[in-house]
Amino acid sequence: MKARRCRSGQFIVITALMIGIIALSTAIFMYETQIYQQHFRYRPYQDVTIDLENDVKRALACSLANATITYNGTWVPSGSWTSFGFDAGEGNAKQFIQQWRLTVINAFAGQGVNLVVNNISKKLVNMTWAKPDSMSSANATLTVNMTTFGMFSWERNVTVSLRVVVNMTSFKQSEAATNFTFRATEDIQYIVNDLPNTSVKLSFYNSTAGKWKNASVLYFDYMGNGVYAVTFTKSYVSGLRMMMWVQDRRNILVAAGFTLP
Repeated sequence: MKARRCRSGQFIVITALMIGIIALSTAIFMYETQIYQQHFRYRPYQDVTIDLENDVKRALACSLANATITYNGTWVPSGSWTSFGFDAGEGNAKQFIQQWRLTVINAFAGQGVNLVVNNISKKLVNMTWAKPDSMSSANATLTVNMTTFGMFSWERNVTVSLRVVVNMTSFKQSEAATNFTFRATEDIQYIVNDLPNTSVKLSFYNSTAGKWKNASVLYFDYMGNGVYAVTFTKSYVSGLRMMMWVQDRRNILVAAGFTLP
């Protein structure tokens, strides 16, 4: 009788142990399934948002390039640009971004994607020109909701820019020419190391003739760290007014203005 009770007790213990193991295994399986589902949902969301962030950056760069080219087309001999040119460039930039937004929404039709460019109704582009430190920039805040992936209010602030800073202490005369250096950066923090020889145009104001004249670039070379050396065909004259246009590989323009020291 005692043997039966012992076996019965062992069976109860073994049964309880097996139930515990099954319960633990089930809990682990459910946890792993939950993690897998989250991973499965997260990967598409991550990929899509990375693509959108890169794509809006390209769209902003194209918008800014169009705006700077439009604005520069209104340059007048006095050495300035018209407010009409800026407004037209701003309008072109906003129209391009709106078209891009609609294209993205259509591309994700049926997946619950809602895309908002938050500051499209405000100032989208900025062109601070005619100074030794000049810049063209565009900024937008992107908000995305994707109900298919259970993602809401994903937000990124995106800026594209081209900045040119003329080194005013670098001017030197070399026979019938003048040389100097400038530094170019893009998107606020990155150096520009791929400007081609054709990316720079120089003009000086001929006070005798009362008009601007082009100066040929004789030498153009990259020195490193975003710094470029330029030599142009004009003898050094203190007080000479000059303009330099720089256009990067994205076709974004900057017009820097300075007076020779």
